[in-house]
Amino acid sequence: MPHGEAFLIEAELDGETRVCLLKDIQFGWLGNNPIHIDLYDLSNVEEIEVEVPIEFVGTPAGVEAGGTFEPVMHTLTIKAPPAKIPEKIVVDVSGLGLGEALHVRDITPPEGCMILDNPEETVAVVYEPEEEVIGEEETGAEETGETEATS
Repeated sequence: MPHGEAFLIEAELDGETRVCLLKDIQFGWLGNNPIHIDLYDLSNVEEIEVEVPIEFVGTPAGVEAGGTFEPVMHTLTIKAPPAKIPEKIVVDVSGLGLGEALHVRDITPPEGCMILDNPEETVAVVYEPEEEVIGEEETGAEETGETEATS
């Protein structure tokens, strides 16, 4: 189970099927076989806080102009009824230009969900391209060489 995924399963207990949140899995020393699973019974829970992965879609306008897209956050913490927990939150970044940032406040939560992260927190950035200074070091070396040669 990758970090940040809200994974819901149905478990049967005393002949009754219950929806549970998979909280943790411990694997054996070879890493192939689960030896312990922690489940959180959601049958009597109205809302729960979980981390949900962010999926960025689209190519930012700033990337098409030569910039670099840098995701800063990979998950969002949401509060939602168990039945409304999404597998992921899809965020369209095609409108991000050079030097622009996407913040938590810019993301519309899925229906029935509330994002709990700080609204001012940066989710992703499009950095402007770094200016390459070609020949500056060479020019400095040539000037130094000329000075030494004339001395």
